[in-house]
Amino acid sequence: MNIAVFSIVLLLLVLGIVYYVNREKNWEPDYRLIFILGLIWIPIGLSIENIALWMIGAVFMLLGLINHEKWKARAKGSELSEEQKKLKLWVIVSVTVLLLLGIGVYILR
Repeated sequence: MNIAVFSIVLLLLVLGIVYYVNREKNWEPDYRLIFILGLIWIPIGLSIENIALWMIGAVFMLLGLINHEKWKARAKGSELSEEQKKLKLWVIVSVTVLLLLGIGVYILR
């Protein structure tokens, strides 16, 4: 499968999971996080010569910049509820696993 198609399918899958989890809540995206994701994806896409990754990163970065007035203030760890702490831990573990899988696939290629 082409890596660009795989990247788009993966992005849609992640967005679908986020929507499914938050469908009943009054949820607004964190535009600061979207901007940071764009900053991360652009150099990764350029370094591995994947146009899909750096284009998605550019879109994320622009979306974050356009909505910079809606950036949320960051809460400190001690200010988080138990549910937020569990979610934060889940996200950190998930991102770490995806990073290790990505490195493993890159090495095997």
